[in-house]
Parts: sequence; C-alpha cells; structure tokens
Amino acid sequence: MEIAKADDTLCIGDYVSLYSGDAQGYVYAMLSSTTFAYLAVNSQESRDQPLCGDIQLLSFKICAINRYKLLKEYNRLHQFHKDSKDKVRQVLLEQAKLSAEAEAHDNDMEQARQRGKKVLYGQMIQLQHAFTGKYVHISTQNTSPTESSNMQVTLNPDNAGAAQFKVMPRFKVKGEGDLVQIEDQVILESVKSPGQYLHVGRVKCKQYIPVYENSFELNLSVRYSGLTLVRRFTEHEKETKNIRAGQPIRFFHTELEAYLVCEGSFNEVDQSKPKTLMKPSSAICYWQLELVENAISGGTVKWKQQVRIRHMCTRKFLSLSPKGDLALTDDRTDANTVFRLHQVLKKTTIGEAYRVEMTQKSQCDDAFTIYAVEPQLVNIFNYVAGYVPLIQRFIFDHKTGSSKLEPIITQPMVKALLELRDFIVFDIDNNKNRTKLLRNLRLVDLLFRVLQIPLSGSSQTVQQLLLIFEECYDLIYQYLYGESRKNELYCARYLDFLHQLRL
Repeated sequence: MEIAKADDTLCIGDYVSLYSGDAQGYVYAMLSSTTFAYLAVNSQESRDQPLCGDIQLLSFKICAINRYKLLKEYNRLHQFHKDSKDKVRQVLLEQAKLSAEAEAHDNDMEQARQRGKKVLYGQMIQLQHAFTGKYVHISTQNTSPTESSNMQVTLNPDNAGAAQFKVMPRFKVKGEGDLVQIEDQVILESVKSPGQYLHVGRVKCKQYIPVYENSFELNLSVRYSGLTLVRRFTEHEKETKNIRAGQPIRFFHTELEAYLVCEGSFNEVDQSKPKTLMKPSSAICYWQLELVENAISGGTVKWKQQVRIRHMCTRKFLSLSPKGDLALTDDRTDANTVFRLHQVLKKTTIGEAYRVEMTQKSQCDDAFTIYAVEPQLVNIFNYVAGYVPLIQRFIFDHKTGSSKLEPIITQPMVKALLELRDFIVFDIDNNKNRTKLLRNLRLVDLLFRVLQIPLSGSSQTVQQLLLIFEECYDLIYQYLYGESRKNELYCARYLDFLHQLRL
C-alpha cells in the first residue's frame, strides 16, 4: 500500500535540518560529552551534498513542548540529598524520582499524540538533536566563547524552559497563526529569554572550539539569523518497517552467513573484507544508505534507486572496482560508490527484512538481507562515536603544538573522559556492548596514542598531561574489566609500550 506523500507543511515529529544562508551551511553537532555540547554551523557547503560524516549530526526532531517541573524538583532534591543517610530524605528523593519518571512517560505519550499536527508561526516547539538525543538549550549565565556579547547555546538531555523556542517568520509576508512551510526561512526566539534569538556567529570556532575550526558557532543574540527548514523525513506509522536513507542497517549475506563489515575509525581504515560475526551487535557491521540525488533526504529507499553505502565506524563510502574488489573511499563523486538495490524475493520468511544485491549480474547467491540496527544499539554507538573526533583533535593539537595544555583546556577534557568511563561501566557485568564499542571505533588505539605523548615541557604542562593520562589508564582498565578474551588480545599489541613504562 502506498503511503500518501507528505505536504510541505512542517509537522510535529518531522526530522529537519537547519540551513543558514548567511554561512551557507547546516547547523550540526558531533560531540556527545556534556562539556563539549556546542552547536556549530558549517560554511560553504552544498545544500544537497553536505560535508557530513553522518547525516544524524545535522538532523533535528520537531517536538511539542514537554513538561519539566517534576524533573526540575527531582534534580534539585538529588543535588542536595543524594548523599544523605536520612531515611525521610531518601524517601522524598525516591518519590520525586518516580514522579519525574511518570512525567517523562506522559511527555512521550503527548509527543505521540501530537505527532503529525501542523506547526503554526508563533507556536512553541523544542528541537531534539538526532545524533545525541539531546535538546537545544540556551544559557542565561554562560556567554558565547566566540562572541562575548551573546549567550551560549548547547545541547542538554533534560526538558526545561531553556529548551523552548517560538517559531517566527523571517519575512513579513507571513504572520503568527500562519502555517509553517518546509523551505521557509524562520527565526527561533527563546521562550525563556524573550527578544533573543538563535544566531549564527561571525567568528570561526578554531581558536575557541578547535574541533569545529572551520565552522561558526550557534549562539543566542538580540540579532536573529534566518534558518531554512529542510525536511529530512516525516514519520508515518505505516512506514516504520521501511528502510530509510541515513538509518543504521546491517547487510547479511545469506549464502556465506556473514555480515559485511569493515574495521577502523573515522578517516582510519585497516581492512575492508567480509567475515562471519557471531554477534550482530558489533558496530563494525553498521552501514547507512545515502540517496545519490539528495544526501540530506531521509526518505524511504526504493528498489532500483541509486544510493551510496556508508560505513558508520569509518564514515567512508563502499566502493566496488571493475574487478569486483571492495574498498572504502571518502570521495562521494566516485562513480564506483553508486549502487542500485534490486529485489530478489517479493516475500521473505525472515521477519520484515529486505533482500538486495550489490553486483552487476543478478544472482540469488549474491543476495543480502538488510536488517535495521536496534535503536538502543544506535544510541550507545552514537554516544561513544561522539568522543572520537574529540580525542583525535587533542592528539593532533599536541602533535602540531597548536594549543597549550592549560587547565582551561585540560579540565574539560578530563571531565569528558570521566563521563565516558561512567558510560562504559554502566551495567558492565551484564552488558558488554558498550566496552565493545571502544574496540570497534578504535578508541582504545586513540587512548594509547594519547599515552604515548612525551612528558615534556613546563611543570604545568606535565601536570596537566598526567591528569589526562590517569583518566586514559582508567578507561583502558574498565575496557579490560570482565576478562574478555577479545579485549585482552586487542590490548596485547601494546604490551611492549606498557613494558617500557615499567623500566
């Protein structure tokens, strides 16, 4: 049954990207740590083919406003009474927690009820970042690191008044009460700070936020910036089983009983050959489909449609040479990265899976089954993947000497590593999926590369490096916790380095 095509009206539940005509780039965020929860705006990029390693980085979900008073009360009580041994206070804290959880459940039900409702100018909404699952928040206390006259805008997982924005038209041809259309230029006014708007900064982030060196910061200012709404897709209940562009998937070869995989991290590839995996939870078998004609689109992928296949761990495209060899490349203009999906069987007995092939000749023994990756696995993958560019940048800056190791730089880094450790050790005895990601994304290798930085320079530099080294060692210890044979063998390659430290 064909699903009716969505009209051009913005609706609750839509996934959109925000394009800045001034900067000629999309609003995005690629770090998951709360200490580096900045939003940036790319510059000089194509609207249809953005320079983005994962389309989730620049995707935002339009949400109805959520209630947050009970959560705010729980956070207040937790801050003051979390270490209290008084039974009365512990009971009050537990009751507040249950109330906050009930409020969160009610918010989820309300979002489902509001889904598909058309958005009007003057209406209040929230923006939820697809990659991190966090909401866009404004700060009333912290100023922008790039423009001191403006306030900071960050990503935060909690609902609050600071996460609510009023959608207003950029031009006077429309007014409050009119329908918001896709491709409209809108301005987003803060509800908590009326008269202040989301604003694209004029200063590049290189000096202040090195990870976003070629981008502008998104902050809050009395001067507004027009943002064009580019719809990625609209959720329909009848389309939930369809494969969408940008959705994490796995390719399973039925004849070989193997998953198509590649090992490596962002911009670092070691091999590209298929092999059998006992557990499909491994992130090295995660891929995404990207539509050739419009990479920003998140629509349903159709048979015989031209697509590119991107590996999520390396963020590179699968390429097929005329000789039939598989490889990965960064070049999206390479014609060898374009594939078509052909249906092999109209009906399948494997759940709701789809069978496709990737060869020039249609043969049943070359068929693959596409499985969607479970949302909980996508969430933990995105969180750990959000640390790769942060650590890579730290190594690069130290190697090139482009930044000094001062407390203002190292303290947020130490805090970020602590957050990653806490995330990894969560339920570590019963679930190894999180520690496995340190290996899949080559974060273990990055941590050892940090530890190989020479202890030289001033006493302050050495002291700050030692703080970071301590957290790196702690992360590696947590990675090895549980006596996983694979984890131990993976770290065995660094035994010579560890032995030298003891000498």
